[in-house]
Amino acid sequence: MSVDWEKKHLNQKKQVNKFINSLREENIDDVEDLFSDDDTIGFLNYDDDNFIKIKFNKFHFINNKLKEINCNNVFFDKLAKVYYDLTLKINIDNIFFNSIDIKNFKTKIMNCYLNIYKFPTLIKSNEFDSIFINNDILNKFSFSLLKVCFYKFVYHISKTIINGINENISAFNEYIKNKIFIREVIKITEYYINHLLNNLCMSLIDHNVSTKNKNLVNSLLNENFLFNNYNSFSKRYKIYLENFISNINAFHVNKEIQNALIFFGLKIDNSYDDFKIELRKLSKKYHPDLMHNQNEDQILKVNYYRLILEDYFRNN
Repeated sequence: MSVDWEKKHLNQKKQVNKFINSLREENIDDVEDLFSDDDTIGFLNYDDDNFIKIKFNKFHFINNKLKEINCNNVFFDKLAKVYYDLTLKINIDNIFFNSIDIKNFKTKIMNCYLNIYKFPTLIKSNEFDSIFINNDILNKFSFSLLKVCFYKFVYHISKTIINGINENISAFNEYIKNKIFIREVIKITEYYINHLLNNLCMSLIDHNVSTKNKNLVNSLLNENFLFNNYNSFSKRYKIYLENFISNINAFHVNKEIQNALIFFGLKIDNSYDDFKIELRKLSKKYHPDLMHNQNEDQILKVNYYRLILEDYFRNN
């Protein structure tokens, strides 16, 4: 190995390190510490009484075992397009995003802000190309392999995220909460995508990957960083989704308590005795035995809100 090649190789690694300097903790604000151990993140201040069990699927990674004839950048470009199209076909089954245009959001990848074409993190091919357009860090073959790995990873995390929504959030259209959810999920995906691209770039340069390294190519495309990153992402997203749904339920309960107080003409500082007085009044007013009262809905509301406030006063 020549001295000139070693200098060039070292210079390329320095460029990569500089190029991926976006991988810092400040770029993943508003989420829990993602740098801690995967088995413990999210549980430090966790209240088991509020823990909501959710339906969650982690999907098997598609194995693209390549033959030597397919170990070229032309095939990689086609495979990247396959994963791009598969991601486009993943649908959210409910009205979760009706009020929000996802194209108003951006994702930060390798220090570049890119338009999101489809939630959670699908970007158009030319957007991905633009990250590297002015950099000669990777040769054409390595870049094509990197692009396949990116779209393969995006496909699997998109499937996991959207399946989690479809299985657990049937109808939730609070505009502000939706925006918070989208923004935080994008932040989580940013971290794992950048972590993946960082490691892949370093590995591609370290091993000077080419068409002759079929075994290494298969390893990068099917194991190592992709699989480990997906496992880490799945753990993190599952914790976030559980906490988010717990908050939805807490928000719903608080809203119902407010509605019940309004229905009985009470305020938050009223006592249980005040509640019993108003309950007797409304129970008498809407009693079904009274000839003039044909409104069954009102007595049902009395009984429904009575249960909510009895539980509220019992626990406060």
